[in-house]
Amino acid sequence: ALAAVLGARRRDRWWVAGACVLFGAALARIAAVDLPSAERAFETFLSSAGRKGRLEPLFLLNPRAVALAATAAALLLSARTIARSTEWRAVAAALGAVGWALAVGLAVTEARDLALSLPPPPAAGDVAAFARYRMAAYDALSEQAGSLSAVASLVLATCAALLVGGGFLFRDAFHRWLGLGLFAIVLAKLLLADVWRLSRLQQVAVFLGVGVLLLAAAFLYARLGKRIAAALLRGEPPAPGGTAVLVLLAVLGAAAPARALDASAFRVARPIEGVEAPGLHGVEADADLFRASRAAAGTLSDVRIEGPTGEEAPWALRVPGEPGRERVVEGTVVDPVALPDGSLRAVVDLGAAPPRHDELRLDLAGEEFLCPVRLEVSDDGRTFGTLSEGERVWAIRDAPEARRTSVRHPPSEARFVRVTLLDGRGAERITGARAILPDPREVPLGAMALPAPAGRRSPDGRETFLDLDLGAPGIPAEAVELEVGDAAFERRIRIHSSTDAEHWIPSGGGAIWRAPLPAGAFPAARPGGALEGLRVVAATHGRRWIRVAVEDGDSPPLRITAVRVLWQPRILVFRALAAGRHTLLVGADVASPAYDLAALLARAPNDVLPLPARLGAASANARFREPVQDVPLSERHRSAVVAALVVLFAALALWAVRLLRGSPGGSAGT
Repeated sequence: ALAAVLGARRRDRWWVAGACVLFGAALARIAAVDLPSAERAFETFLSSAGRKGRLEPLFLLNPRAVALAATAAALLLSARTIARSTEWRAVAAALGAVGWALAVGLAVTEARDLALSLPPPPAAGDVAAFARYRMAAYDALSEQAGSLSAVASLVLATCAALLVGGGFLFRDAFHRWLGLGLFAIVLAKLLLADVWRLSRLQQVAVFLGVGVLLLAAAFLYARLGKRIAAALLRGEPPAPGGTAVLVLLAVLGAAAPARALDASAFRVARPIEGVEAPGLHGVEADADLFRASRAAAGTLSDVRIEGPTGEEAPWALRVPGEPGRERVVEGTVVDPVALPDGSLRAVVDLGAAPPRHDELRLDLAGEEFLCPVRLEVSDDGRTFGTLSEGERVWAIRDAPEARRTSVRHPPSEARFVRVTLLDGRGAERITGARAILPDPREVPLGAMALPAPAGRRSPDGRETFLDLDLGAPGIPAEAVELEVGDAAFERRIRIHSSTDAEHWIPSGGGAIWRAPLPAGAFPAARPGGALEGLRVVAATHGRRWIRVAVEDGDSPPLRITAVRVLWQPRILVFRALAAGRHTLLVGADVASPAYDLAALLARAPNDVLPLPARLGAASANARFREPVQDVPLSERHRSAVVAALVVLFAALALWAVRLLRGSPGGSAGT
């Protein structure tokens, strides 16, 4: 703009040509960088799970709006100066048309952003929740495409009416022609696009609004057209249209507004009791420790252990009974058949003299099923006796984690096991099987008991929802177990989890049941003579809220009295250098520690066990200090930077004024 003003005052076409080249570069950058900035920030927000980017741009304070407003103002100012100072009317008209096009584009894009309504996002960092939110956000964009198009048409028509009205007010034919041209674009958009994609109500609103604006423009032409034509015939010059530039600038201006451990980073401290000698000790992580941790669920990587004299004690995490240590015997499936009543049957050959086993794991083809299972055993493959009956296998479509194909049974050493799925609906065939040997090292799961919340029925009355609040994120839940007061039932269960109790992620499921015990089928039956399964898989990844959805169908809701959240126990094994009070510190935004203790424990014999220790009650760490954020220099000294920028722009403004006054077309010194 400065080059254009200087060129107009000096009547130097090279300065004006240079200004046009700079404007071309600015327009190219707007098209390549500034216009897509809002979409890039939106996509960055979704792909980074809310950590970066922005869901919706700030009104008039986003890069796209600032670029459009500033460039439009510069173009309109340049067009006004060139039109008043030189005979290059065509250049002024081109710059003015492009400037108004950018101003209209600013109005349309900002109005569309104000009209757009997106669902609230989940908590930042929840990748799974954001994967589902991405679909919800794009669905909202698709659903509102018609209304956003209607808003764009109305804003375009309003801008056209304002241009026509301004042309009459300042007796400027150029702005009137711009307004009429924009009206033509609006009508073409209505007839070629909007009429096909808008709903009936939106069509009525848009056509009515555009019609009223067209009538207003026609009224101005009917009342003032002859006067303006007469004035032009008398040779009266049109009034400059620079008032609109000042208005745009005013709007823009109004919108811009083994070493010692440092314990100060940890929020929670817990004493470790029972360390009476140097060596390896172990404590089991409880629910309070998981909830205090700020690391990924179940990893406890922000834990540090402080010795009696302030030294840092190395530690390693052990998960007793974790998958991968079980012993299996592969079986051969023979004679897989479908019986006339819909049942599926196959015989599993475990080989000569198999070891004692108490679980059979099946490979079943099918996406969704819930089948009772009968197991019969034989040593010769001819005469079979019933081993167990009533255990269920299940699978839920679209929930890979909600699949259970293992059947527990009394210990057996039989070679042949005949498997019958008593209700084979949904299952297609038995494709494989293996026996699981008992694990003497099996340890009980960690558990957190919760009272059953009040159930909430679905709108159709066929499902019951129980929403559980675990108190804080971090519990590495792997299963949910229900206590049910009903005598006999069979229900499918779906598990969802959430970080904010609003955005729910599918996290597992299965089936729960209780049935009368078949006579002689299970000698070591539960007290009460009933066979039951009340536990379902739930991989919640440490989210705070869990929703248990019970599919009741037409049956009455179950009397659920309590819920237990289960997880594999985690043992913190640490090396104490001296006896005495140790302190566990947790709750910091720190990286995972790198000790060699984990590698040494992996090479140690299995009979090397840590001495038991106990975790005391949690309390706030008195030495905690809120970490100072590492902000850039410009943010730490914002006032000084702003003052320097003000001085710089003031100096540039004074320099521009001196150039203008010293130019041949200036009013002073010439």
